[in-house]
Amino acid sequence: PEYDLSNTTPAATNSRTPFGDTPPIPLPGSINGVPMQNVVNDPTRLLQQALQGQFIEEMVVLQIATAVSLDFKAKALPVTNGGGGIENLPFLQTNANAALVFATFWIEKIKHPAHHFMQLQYVQTVLLNFPLLPPGKPPVPFSWPHVSIATLRKTFGGQ
Repeated sequence: PEYDLSNTTPAATNSRTPFGDTPPIPLPGSINGVPMQNVVNDPTRLLQQALQGQFIEEMVVLQIATAVSLDFKAKALPVTNGGGGIENLPFLQTNANAALVFATFWIEKIKHPAHHFMQLQYVQTVLLNFPLLPPGKPPVPFSWPHVSIATLRKTFGGQ
């Protein structure tokens, strides 16, 4: 389930620190006018917000994944020609295993009154598996999602 930012109990607010003994960094109430809880629930809302006032003249969508299908909340998302491999970086693999990667890229030609420009938007999620090693007990698998999103505009080389 999505993290509930309204839960301000000590267990919830200190859950992001290794031993729950370091005060968490407070999150802003919103990013670019999008309420933070909405960003946590669906990070692509920031991409949608960046499109406000823009007219997309052309768009190409690319999807990549290291799994043939992704299952979120019991809804399978098919990935065409998916199921590729993933290689770990040596320094990362010692601490975590990148178990799953999926991303969507939108390459957009934006029509603007003064000029046209190219824009790339993407959302990428990597599930990192960490082995939790409780003292005297077997390792416990722990998976942590790492989400990256961005809107990038081409600003050189003409149109």
